[in-house]
Amino acid sequence: MLARAVRTSTFDAGARLTSTTTERQRLTPNQIGSDTHMSKKTKRYLMLLVAVGLIAVAAGGSGTFASFSAETANNGNYFASGTLFLHNTGPNATTCTSESDTNNNQNSAGGSNGCDWLFHVGPNLLSEGANPTAALTLSNAGTVNGQTLKFQLAGACQDTSPVIASLTTEVASGDPFSPGTLHVAGLTQTLLAGTKITLTDGAPGSGQTYTVTADTSSSTIQVTGPVAAQTYTTATTKVTLAATFSGVKLCAGLRFYIQEVDGSNNPLKCIYGGSGTSCNPLAATPFSSISAIGPDGWATLTLATDGSANTVTRTGIDPGKSRHFLIGVQVPSPLTNSFQNDQISFDLQWQLDQV
Repeated sequence: MLARAVRTSTFDAGARLTSTTTERQRLTPNQIGSDTHMSKKTKRYLMLLVAVGLIAVAAGGSGTFASFSAETANNGNYFASGTLFLHNTGPNATTCTSESDTNNNQNSAGGSNGCDWLFHVGPNLLSEGANPTAALTLSNAGTVNGQTLKFQLAGACQDTSPVIASLTTEVASGDPFSPGTLHVAGLTQTLLAGTKITLTDGAPGSGQTYTVTADTSSSTIQVTGPVAAQTYTTATTKVTLAATFSGVKLCAGLRFYIQEVDGSNNPLKCIYGGSGTSCNPLAATPFSSISAIGPDGWATLTLATDGSANTVTRTGIDPGKSRHFLIGVQVPSPLTNSFQNDQISFDLQWQLDQV
């Protein structure tokens, strides 16, 4: 048998296929022809691979095939909130605005941003059986719907003695008043000798009682009484009458209600202190009961259904729209002695909620 050596073939830069001479000498002509044919096929195959590789490099730059892709984008997305501003216009036609406070909560008394008072009924104006009212307009000056309107008293109703003068010269702790002189301003009535007056330091029920020793209606009051147990400053000290009368006081005697009206003051609904279209002042809620409302102290008001102005909320206040009210107080009749020398002060607060 003819031994066959291992063939070594190389592919040079000129693409020539060579075989060793020794191998060719040992092969028969038929074998040589067959081998030559296989070499040509191998040559063509290698050349094809080279061509494909060159094409791939030229097309892709890295020898890899490209893949398809497609892209889109949703741009310009954002979230923004609206505003809910409450404007309050009282009987003096002055409007205060919630947004004038940095927390949108304008409850300050007086000052440039404070809301109007609704009632100033002094001792000479309070008459039995009277039914004073005050006009109030609440407006939604924001951009979102105000669905719920609430109100509350800033604090529980409290009966105190009316202030008849304020101190202008400080009384120091330990000062003797046997006799002594009080320097005051704004005395509202003539004081006769023997009248009992009290110096209060701002807290109800505090202070000391002195007796007037000479009739006066001026800025000095001659008194006799105990040594001052504390310092009474000009900033907080008030002068009141010491007389007290037992029985029902103004907190329990005065009744309060809220009547919703249209722009011409025609009644729409009694929304607090009664029911139906019109409030009954005589059956309204005593001031002493107003503080006991709602779990958080606020009373939710159910407004009249309004299909003309407040077309969105209907029972609320739409943006740019208003609601009109008459705030009423019923004075008892008769005014018995128990109501003498009594005074109540109160702050009404309003809240408009989006829900």
